[in-house]
Amino acid sequence: MNHLLLFMGRISFIFGASLFSVVAFRHVPELDRSANCLLIAKGGVILCASLFALFCVALELERLGQRSRTSVRSDEAAPPGGSPPGRAGVYAAHL
Repeated sequence: MNHLLLFMGRISFIFGASLFSVVAFRHVPELDRSANCLLIAKGGVILCASLFALFCVALELERLGQRSRTSVRSDEAAPPGGSPPGRAGVYAAHL
């Protein structure tokens, strides 16, 4: 499951980059002096907000994938009786 989440986080950047490329290479050359500046600014703000939202989603998916990976590893490393001893277990073993 963690590999799927990490993959989704990484692949979403490809979609964001392709969205920006389509907008930049397709629509920017069509701009001329008669274009509505407010409409262009509004579209630019929406594009930037969408890319930032996509970045946040990708970041959270990667965090979730990393967290599930570390939780699986810590479950595998734990002894059958419970969690591995921390500092308190080390100090109690020396007493």
